[in-house]
Amino acid sequence: HGQYKGYYPEFDKTTSIQLRDLISKMIALKPEDRITSDGIIESVWIQNALQRHQQIPKKLVEDAFLNMKSFKIGY
Repeated sequence: HGQYKGYYPEFDKTTSIQLRDLISKMIALKPEDRITSDGIIESVWIQNALQRHQQIPKKLVEDAFLNMKSFKIGY
């Protein structure tokens, strides 16, 4: 139904607004409303994480999110 809560009760209380926003865009019910892999990479949360963790190559992050495009949940 497009409604979710974190896997743990603390999730909604302890995660940043940017991460919650990103997740909600990633799991939008309608595929056309979902964020693109480029949008994920450009998101505030990912960009902040990249700045904090410069030792992680940007290419690795980009490849990981591009691989998410092939992920599908079977119903």
